[in-house]
Amino acid sequence: MNNQLTHVLIVDDDVVNNLITSQRLKEFRIDKIGLAQNGKEAIDYLDNCDGFYPDLVLLDLNMPVMNGFEVLEHYSKSIHLGNTSFAIVSSSTDEADKARTTRYDDVIDYVLKPLTRDKIQDLVDALVDLRAGKKSA
Repeated sequence: MNNQLTHVLIVDDDVVNNLITSQRLKEFRIDKIGLAQNGKEAIDYLDNCDGFYPDLVLLDLNMPVMNGFEVLEHYSKSIHLGNTSFAIVSSSTDEADKARTTRYDDVIDYVLKPLTRDKIQDLVDALVDLRAGKKSA
């Protein structure tokens, strides 16, 4: 990854939110934007990446079929662990939710909806810094 994201997966059951987030991500010239409307679709997506994992998964917590916490739990026990980073993008202001996400090493941030251009830039910067730190370690 240069200094920008090339592949992002949006996981959210809100179609309007997905459209807005996709449009904002396109401003960052991201090559591939994947969409999943629930956690089960996200797991299927990650299981079928064939080595081309998303740089970042934008994960909602409250979804039908499989919620964001279930995705994180599944991913933390999968062979894919460490191949992508997660940013929680939620409307939940519950501090317990935020604290619970810190148990997962691949979660880099907890961002409240809506996802603005500035928040996306902060996520890009955090991911670039994280990856630069891993390279120098």
